[in-house]
Amino acid sequence: MNPKIFVSSTIIDFEDLRGAIKYYLEEYGYDVQMSEYPNFNINSEASAIEACIENLINCQYYILLIGYRRGSLYSENLSVTNLEYRAAKTLIERGHSLRILSFVRKPIWLLKNDRRGLIEHFNVKSEEYSKIISETGSTIIDDPDYIFNFLKEISEGIKFPGSDSPANNWIIDFNNFEDIITAIKNTFHIKESLREKRLKRLLKTELENNIKRLLTDSRGIEVNKYLGSYKFSQENLVEYLAKTFYPKLWDKNNNPLFLDRGIDLEKIEATRLAFIYIMVPLDRLKDLETRFLEKIINEGLFLTYNVNKDDFDLSLLSLSFDKLLEWINNFKNIFNSIFYETFRKEMARISTDGSLHHSFINISMESCGFIMGLIYGIRIYDLAKSLLSMLENDDLQPLLNFDFSENYLQKYL
Repeated sequence: MNPKIFVSSTIIDFEDLRGAIKYYLEEYGYDVQMSEYPNFNINSEASAIEACIENLINCQYYILLIGYRRGSLYSENLSVTNLEYRAAKTLIERGHSLRILSFVRKPIWLLKNDRRGLIEHFNVKSEEYSKIISETGSTIIDDPDYIFNFLKEISEGIKFPGSDSPANNWIIDFNNFEDIITAIKNTFHIKESLREKRLKRLLKTELENNIKRLLTDSRGIEVNKYLGSYKFSQENLVEYLAKTFYPKLWDKNNNPLFLDRGIDLEKIEATRLAFIYIMVPLDRLKDLETRFLEKIINEGLFLTYNVNKDDFDLSLLSLSFDKLLEWINNFKNIFNSIFYETFRKEMARISTDGSLHHSFINISMESCGFIMGLIYGIRIYDLAKSLLSMLENDDLQPLLNFDFSENYLQKYL
C-alpha cells in the first residue's frame, strides 16, 4: 500500500495549487487525500469533518497550507482547517507516526510582521490606536486576526512523545508551487518515485540473494564452514576455486593449459574438489535471480539523459547492470552443458573408485571447462557486491574501480 498524504487548506484560494500538488505527488506514487477528489474516502454516516478526521488517521504525512482566507467555521471560533491541524497534532502527541509540514503564503508572513510592528509603534503613543489597528480588517486577508493567531498556534509546536519540549514549529513561507515541492522533497526525502524506490529495493534483495547463493548451500550453511573444516582457506566458493584452480588452467600469457588432455590435480586438490561436489549442491548456483535486474534494464532506470541529443545515454550504472546480466546468463548456461555432465561423472568416479589414493588425478578438458565456468562466478560476486554498495550507500567508487576487462581473473595467477 502506498503512503498517504493528507493536504489541509481552504479550497477556494488554493484550488489550482492543490490540484498541482496532487498531480505531482501521485506521479511519484503517493496517495494524496483531498476532500474534493473522488479517492477521498467518505463514510455516509459521518459528517464532513468526521470524514476528514477518519482519512487523516490513515495517513502518514500531513501538509498544511495557509493562505488569505480563514475558511468555513466548524464552530463559532474554530475553522475547519484549524480543526484538522489540531487533529493532526493530537494524533502525533498520542504517538501516531504522522509527519507534518506547514506552509504560509509569503505576503501573509510579511503582512503579519508589518501589522505587529505597526501595533507596537502606536502602542507607545496610545493603547486605543493599537486596539483599532488590531481590530481593523484587511483588503488582502479576510480575517487577519484569526489567521495570525492560527500561525501563532502552529509556531508553539507539537509535544512529541518522549520529548521534553515542543518541536515541529517551523512554518515555511512560499511564493509558488516550486517552493512547496522543494520543501516537500527535502523534508519527506522524496528523491525518486515510489515505483523506482520499490524496484531498487527489490533489486537490492535480489542481489543479496544471489551473493548468498555463492556463499551458502541449500540449508543456509556457509560453504566456507565446510572448507574450513577441511583446512580450506576461508573464502567463499568461487573465491576458493579462483585462487586454487585458475593458475592451473591458464598461464601468465593468458593461454589455456587444459586443452586436449585436461590437467593433473594433486591428491589434496582433487579431494577438496570432490568434497565440494558431494557436500555443496552446485545445481543451486544456477538459480541466480535476474527478474528485477532485467526489469530495471528494460525500463532504463539508470540511463542518463543527454540534452544535446534529446535522448538517453548509457551510464556506468546501466552498463554495469547489462554486464552483470550477461555474466549471470553465461554462468547459468554452464550447468546445461556437456562440461557439467562430464564434471559430475568424473567427480563421482574419483570419489568412489580409489583414485583419491593416487598422487595425481587427471580430470578432462570438459571438467576443466566447467570449473572455469564456476570461476567466472567471482566476477558476478564482486560486481553484485559493488552494485549493492551503490544502492545502499549511493557510492559509485566501487564501480569506478571495477575491472570489466577480460583480464579480470589475471590477478589470481
